Amino acid sequence: MSKDKKFTNRFKDVTAISFTSKDEGLLINFHGFISEEDKHEFTEYLFRKINMSYHGMEHPPTLH
Repeated sequence: MSKDKKFTNRFKDVTAISFTSKDEGLLINFHGFISEEDKHEFTEYLFRKINMSYHGMEHPPTLH
């Protein structure tokens, strides 16, 4: 099985809901992760995909 297929299967139950605010902000809530490690890996993947730099930080922006 390819690496991309394994990634897709691990996150097949993850769903999201998004909210916007008056100040043009966007909040996206993802849920359905199997483990805390999966949540962090998904976060790193997401920030890389949108080219959001988090250099100088030990990890991507925190999850709340």
